[in-house]
Amino acid sequence: LEGTWSLTVGMSFKEKSDLKARAAQLFSPRTPIGTAELFEGRRVQIDKTLNAIRQPGAHAVVYGERGVGKTSLVNVAPVLLEAGADR
Repeated sequence: LEGTWSLTVGMSFKEKSDLKARAAQLFSPRTPIGTAELFEGRRVQIDKTLNAIRQPGAHAVVYGERGVGKTSLVNVAPVLLEAGADR
């Protein structure tokens, strides 16, 4: 986050605290996304997951490092599947 520190130079403690609180409301990396509108990117993973779900007798297995979006993908997959998002 090069240069980020300069954004808060000259700010009071209260201003910095308020800015941090507002940022936490907008960005919470530990909280899975529950709506398709907020889920962006990962087109390849979305397509592979939805294609696996569509295959009779097949199962989708989602795995990976902590915090990379596994739960978010699983949360939005039904909505994307119904909407035909991978077509």
